[in-house]
Amino acid sequence: MVEAPDNRALLRGRLRSVVAPEDDVPTGWRALDVEVTDTRDVPDLPNLLAPLTGSSTVVLVPQDDVPPDALVVGCEVEMVARRAGPHRVLADRATLRVTPPPGEVPSGP
Repeated sequence: MVEAPDNRALLRGRLRSVVAPEDDVPTGWRALDVEVTDTRDVPDLPNLLAPLTGSSTVVLVPQDDVPPDALVVGCEVEMVARRAGPHRVLADRATLRVTPPPGEVPSGP
C-alpha cells in the first residue's frame, strides 16, 4: 500500500451523496461523495488536496462524527482532511461541520 506524507487541508464542498457501504470502506467510517469547492492550507503541513478543487471525491468520515439526519444532498460540508493514499481521503475526527442547503428548513419538534 502506498501512503502519502503527513498532510492536511481544510476541505469545503457540497454533498453529492452518502455512498453505500462497500468492502473498501473500513468499519466505523462513512463514505461521502463531495463536490470540492475549496481547500485551504493548515499551518505547517502541505495541502495535497488542492488539485481536487472543482471535482468530486469520496471522503471517509468517522461514523461517530456524522450527525443523524444532517447529511442531505446539497448540504455544505467542511472538515480537516488528508490524502491517505492515491485514492483515499480521510477526514480528521471531530472536524466535520454541516450546513443545510440554501432554502432548507431544519427539522424540529
